[in-house]
Amino acid sequence: MRNTTLFATMSITTFLSGGSFEDIFNKGNDLFYKQQFAEALILYKEARVLDDSQAAVHYNIGVTYFELRDFVAAEESLKKALAKNPKHARAAMYLGKIAHERGQAAQAEQWFKQALSYDPGLIDAVSPLADMLKEKLASEDAIIYLKAAYERNPNNFNLAFNLANTLNMADHIEESLALYLKLYEKLPNDSSINYNIAYTYKKLGLLEKSLPYYEKTLSLNPDHKEARFSQGLSYLMLGDWERGWEGYEYRWERGDNQRLRTYSEPVWRGEPLEGKHIFVYAEQGLGDTFQFIRYLKILKSQGARITFAPQNPLRTLLKLCPYIDEIIPFHDRPTTFDYWIPLVSLPYVLKTRLDSVPHEIPYLYADPALETYWREKLAADTNFKIGICWQGNSEYSTAFLRAAVKSKSTQAQLFEPLTHIPGVSVYSLQRVTGVDQLEKIPASMKLITFDDQFDNIHGRFMDTAAVMKNLDLVVTIDTSICHLAAGLGVPVWNLLPTPADWRWMLNPTDTPWYPNMRLFRQPKQGDWNGLMQEIVQALKAHLAGHDYPDNPSQKSDELSRIIAQLLARHDTTTSQPVRTLLEDVIMKLEMTRALLAAQSE
Repeated sequence: MRNTTLFATMSITTFLSGGSFEDIFNKGNDLFYKQQFAEALILYKEARVLDDSQAAVHYNIGVTYFELRDFVAAEESLKKALAKNPKHARAAMYLGKIAHERGQAAQAEQWFKQALSYDPGLIDAVSPLADMLKEKLASEDAIIYLKAAYERNPNNFNLAFNLANTLNMADHIEESLALYLKLYEKLPNDSSINYNIAYTYKKLGLLEKSLPYYEKTLSLNPDHKEARFSQGLSYLMLGDWERGWEGYEYRWERGDNQRLRTYSEPVWRGEPLEGKHIFVYAEQGLGDTFQFIRYLKILKSQGARITFAPQNPLRTLLKLCPYIDEIIPFHDRPTTFDYWIPLVSLPYVLKTRLDSVPHEIPYLYADPALETYWREKLAADTNFKIGICWQGNSEYSTAFLRAAVKSKSTQAQLFEPLTHIPGVSVYSLQRVTGVDQLEKIPASMKLITFDDQFDNIHGRFMDTAAVMKNLDLVVTIDTSICHLAAGLGVPVWNLLPTPADWRWMLNPTDTPWYPNMRLFRQPKQGDWNGLMQEIVQALKAHLAGHDYPDNPSQKSDELSRIIAQLLARHDTTTSQPVRTLLEDVIMKLEMTRALLAAQSE
């Protein structure tokens, strides 16, 4: 009925208006720009009757139908425009928009790419395409299209800003900073530019340079919550935890990260807890829960009754913590309680400073029965046992978080050199995401894995924790595994990207959070291979002194004993030079032992 009425009206209009194709077409354009789309459509169709050969009229009809949300008719006309002009970039772009509206991501991506193959500078195509590519962590591809468009539109602020942001997301940090600074020259009082410069300096570890830009951002826009939060991270990295934890509280007020929970009961702000019931709930990632749950011991020492709502995968493991009275599902709440607080607000309320980090280890616990079970299972392996993990959670809801995880994750094959060190056994602690890489590792990589029952029958992390307690070392990227192992009291070597997360500050190798953790940082951004070379050398050095007593004199005795055993095992066919060398080493060790013993007296 709609089309019948439309054509009837069009006939009357044709009779009344007359005029050439150009006149009618231009009148349609005037109505379109006034957003009188239905009226414009009538004139475009009238023009089409006069001249069906023009791609422009089919394109305009298609775009008008798009504005009227009639995607079927829009698609038909836009394809006719492409038939008339096979390189009609805007027609292809609108077909991409239609596919995007329909949720057809693959088709939309192809249409946008086709449009840009005709016109690389078409901003209305490159912007949605870049967003789609970034969403699936193909930022490098997005950069190619954005750069091509930017070369043709160097004065387009939004395009330049999008390119800089995408470079930043892909960790082309210095290139991103250069573009932000170029934009700053033109718009020095734009709060978004100032914020992004500050944020990028922070990523580069140039925190003192970042702070003035944060201050200027906040002077231009006092309600810039993201700037207050990010500035807080800078202070935390610098060790100014008074201002740092205060800024970290703005995590609730930035963007879409509004506080998920509110209760009529008061938020705990440090009031006495003797005889009080406090409800604490987890936030952010699993690693954050493993890191900050230590604070519940402090609340318990103050006389509180504690109910904790962790992420559901952690409920079984955390029930083993004796300082928690009750574990409930993540989205539940106690029937009654006196106070409540999000977990990672506890360092702020308790005024944690560098010299007051609660670092009593362990504060996480494995199931004793499982620990015994895995001790017996691994008993036959007398090697130095290492657990490894190479990828974090790749299934976060936002592209920003997924990109952050990608930047600190690596490949399973990176750890192959560890498997070739004599006397070392390497176990995979990777679960859920990243396990697909096990199918691609080379046959030469001797990696011990666990079956599908691992962490499934007993609960998430239950077998992992028990196995960790029977390992000599965990070597892992910055993910929940590093926090779990460290909280259990297992020695941990934490492989950090450049730049590293705020919690690891700027200290080269140590952290106030875990006395049993050693930090290894990429020698340059993205250089995992260089970092692994350092790990291999450190491990060899560690193994050279492994199991030796701490007393130097005792170490000398132990070395003498080992070499004497080697000498005794040599038969008469052993060359005299070798025997002489071993005897000489023993003599020197005996002299060292005597000297050390005399010094100790």
